[in-house]
Amino acid sequence: MEENMKKKNVKKQFFLVLIFVIIILIISSLLFPKQKKINNVSYSINFTKSNLGTKLEAYIKDSSYEADILKADGNKTIYGVINDTLENGNLFLTKGLFLYDIESEELKYYEFNEYSRVIDFIIFDNKIYQVILENDTEDSSIKWKIQVQELNNSISWIVKEGTLIDVFKYPRLFFEDDNLYITTLTNFEKNSEGYAKEKYSLSKIENNVLKELISYEGSLIKEEGILAYNIMNVKIENSIFYHTIVDENSIQRLMAYNIKNKENKEIKSNDSKNLILYSYIPIKNSMYIQYAYKNQTNRAKFEFDSKINESELNTFENKINKDCILFHNTGNRWYIYDTSNNKYIKLSNNRNNFYPKYIVLGENTILTEDFENNYYIGKIERN
Repeated sequence: MEENMKKKNVKKQFFLVLIFVIIILIISSLLFPKQKKINNVSYSINFTKSNLGTKLEAYIKDSSYEADILKADGNKTIYGVINDTLENGNLFLTKGLFLYDIESEELKYYEFNEYSRVIDFIIFDNKIYQVILENDTEDSSIKWKIQVQELNNSISWIVKEGTLIDVFKYPRLFFEDDNLYITTLTNFEKNSEGYAKEKYSLSKIENNVLKELISYEGSLIKEEGILAYNIMNVKIENSIFYHTIVDENSIQRLMAYNIKNKENKEIKSNDSKNLILYSYIPIKNSMYIQYAYKNQTNRAKFEFDSKINESELNTFENKINKDCILFHNTGNRWYIYDTSNNKYIKLSNNRNNFYPKYIVLGENTILTEDFENNYYIGKIERN
């Protein structure tokens, strides 16, 4: 009898322990759900042909004529120009400007009749704001001017002019929150050796007048002042002007100027003897920064949110959604850096004969051009 009672107590204790374990497992699964594996995340980019090339055929009147896509206004309008590549020396000669509506496939063309190059433009408030480059006949410098033209007639006027010794440092137009901004660099104080100084500025265009917001000035001969650095990589997002400068001690600095409160903050500085600050992208309230090795070809390291990764040198980088940055590297290879899981991933694709340059049309969507001058829309998907 006593032995039976012991057996019953053992069974009762076993079942109580089993029920307790089950309850603990249920609670644990609710409080700490199993994380989805992210090791096998992959991306693909699939291209479909756009009708843009067909629409442009009427304006490509000679074999020397080429279309140059400049930018996209959100996910709807593409800005571009038609250039004659055999005229006006290395600058080329702009024959016309065009807008292409991606949704309606409507193309608007505006003839350009000056002997010069339109390197950037924006249509705003029934006016065409143009950045125009011209060869200086006296020396090897480039003259730039900001010209405004009425959209519906030929009336135009010049807002500002300047001089460049490096054509790639031309002015750039930005449009955000119904405000028009422009970055300008001008070389000045010419002597027997060339131009001695430069001034770099961000200005707001109001009532056809440039209102300077911030500027830097430095010497090209002496180690004095502050010079613009990597001017092609400037950005304006959420009223923040992101730009890089280099001081008299050769320290590169990534800066963020708040247009609203006028505060200019340093985000990062680089005084390394082995690395240069190559590129950057603000993303997820943080900053992706890539450094290129000075003495190692095609090698770099990048950091995001205190995470540092070694990689090949990533080029033609653009933010394509809130988490990811897209790269188009040498050899027509597409990569993504996914900040949500710190993964650097090669994309599979259905075409690979594109020029390096591409533009972002919207979230996970790009426009690119192949070697036969056909245009394709690429859709990026997470698999």
